[in-house]
Amino acid sequence: MIISIANNKGGTGKTTTAVNLGAALAFNDFDCFVPRNGVLEVDLDPQGNLSINLGVEMDELSQTIYDVLLNPESIPLSQVIITDLSFDMDLAPANIDLSGATVELMIVQGRETILSKALSPVKNSYDFILIDCPPNLGLLTLNALTAADLVIVPVQTEYLAMRSIKELTEIIDKVKERTNQSYILLYSKSNRRSGESSVRATSRAPHQDKQIRIDAHCYRIAHKRIRGKSKRVRSLRRTEASPMPLKRLVG
Repeated sequence: MIISIANNKGGTGKTTTAVNLGAALAFNDFDCFVPRNGVLEVDLDPQGNLSINLGVEMDELSQTIYDVLLNPESIPLSQVIITDLSFDMDLAPANIDLSGATVELMIVQGRETILSKALSPVKNSYDFILIDCPPNLGLLTLNALTAADLVIVPVQTEYLAMRSIKELTEIIDKVKERTNQSYILLYSKSNRRSGESSVRATSRAPHQDKQIRIDAHCYRIAHKRIRGKSKRVRSLRRTEASPMPLKRLVG
């Protein structure tokens, strides 16, 4: 399953969701999801915050997702994936070079499907592929939405964050209508003051828009895991040999 985490408003928790959801799935210590092939994280934000959170030195990267998007035939995605990370998560990293991709790809035909095609050869190698989108509705986000089976929209109970949902859903509907695919849109709403969170899912198809009920039990379990409430996470926090600050990953 390919999961894109998107919101054109910045600071809503897209990268935090990508890191922690990926860690929760990779831990595989609850019954809702049972990954067999692991998790791939794709950093599609030129800021590279996902890569930084997973302990990657951006200045030392020789190839990134940028190279894949510009040269998909000569540089396959498998060539840039970093596999020696903690928690059984692989990463397709990004750095500031990715900021130029939008301009460089403007003349490419079918540019909105480049990422989808790049993911195709490795899709069956992972149970979950998580894409961290940039805080805009540009070409990079468009590629992520085109490739996605599930879109997660982290949103806070704030005016500007809520206002961005309308623009994002309009873009998603146009993308899916063009590709003739159905998908599930999952809203993850959090209140910083009360600490409460809720989940709402919408099933959308090119000519259909209906609300569906979902069992948020798995989401709540994952939420508890990544906040350090499981014994396994707490034991991992005490592991001094970890190559990255665990506080970033599970806190």
